[in-house]
Amino acid sequence: MDLSQFLQLLRARRRLFWTVFGSIVAAAIAITAILPKTYVGEVQVIVNSKPSDPITGQVMPQMAEAANLATQIDVITSHNVALKVVEALHLASLPQMQAQFQADTGGAGSIRDWLADNLLGHLEVKPSRQSNMITIRYLASSAEFAAQGANSFAEAYIQTSMELTADPARRQSSWFDAQIRVLRSNVETAQRKLSEFQRQENIVAAD
Repeated sequence: MDLSQFLQLLRARRRLFWTVFGSIVAAAIAITAILPKTYVGEVQVIVNSKPSDPITGQVMPQMAEAANLATQIDVITSHNVALKVVEALHLASLPQMQAQFQADTGGAGSIRDWLADNLLGHLEVKPSRQSNMITIRYLASSAEFAAQGANSFAEAYIQTSMELTADPARRQSSWFDAQIRVLRSNVETAQRKLSEFQRQENIVAAD
């Protein structure tokens, strides 16, 4: 079939073509009108691709950048971070949320856990292919709540990351403090024994 034959075929079937095209456009408009509007709140966070030891500050090369990004995404989408968002937005105290919780669960379980699971269902987290940036998107029926959701997840992630970084340092610091107390106690015990020995042997001074 050459070009002229193809054009003749289109002319012959132009009425069918426009009918199908119009039906598709009409269906798309109808679906758009029926479906509720969805707004997307978006925020981006930069991840440290070379994590370091909290005590020595030395870079830990054994953790690859891709694995680190995957770990950070797991943190953002964790139940713990979602619970922080619930607390930050005071969702558990909203009457409409309490009513929805009762309708969905009959009051069984924790409303905070229920809210956290629902928040995670509207969350999208994607890493950048060319940088250490992670994009956090939150989908909601209102533009205001979409923005609040995205910003709250970013803030909760930053808070959780700081806690994960500080806790090992705090535990190591506590361990060192305990070791210092043990050593100090050993020194004091040794000094007491030396003093007792000198008293028993009438040793006033020794070179």
